[in-house]
Amino acid sequence: MTGTVATTVGICNQRGLHARASAKFVKLASTFDSEIRVTRDGVTVNALSIMGLL
Repeated sequence: MTGTVATTVGICNQRGLHARASAKFVKLASTFDSEIRVTRDGVTVNALSIMGLL
């Protein structure tokens, strides 16, 4: 399948993506054959980069 699919989701945790949650997110994101990006305050990072998420 080709093309682009985009969706917006919110993080409900007041602390956002802290270290443990970020590690779980990266692990899950790495299971997909996709480009997953995370944007916060206008800054976009690759979801496979735990350092980018922190």
